[in-house]
Amino acid sequence: MILDINAGSIMFALTPDRLRSRAIGPFNVVNWWIRRLEATVGALAGALRLLGSPVTGSRDLPEEAV
Repeated sequence: MILDINAGSIMFALTPDRLRSRAIGPFNVVNWWIRRLEATVGALAGALRLLGSPVTGSRDLPEEAV
């Protein structure tokens, strides 16, 4: 998170005042929307990996173990 804040600060410091409003739009899209989408897709992919996992079927004990 600190890297993001520094990158934004550097970008705004190097951007001329007349172009600063045009630079904030794409920056906000990347930081607020694309990262949330990436996190959601990652969470769904992790959940899908568990569906085929043998761990989900290990709750039932075999009859000879009882």
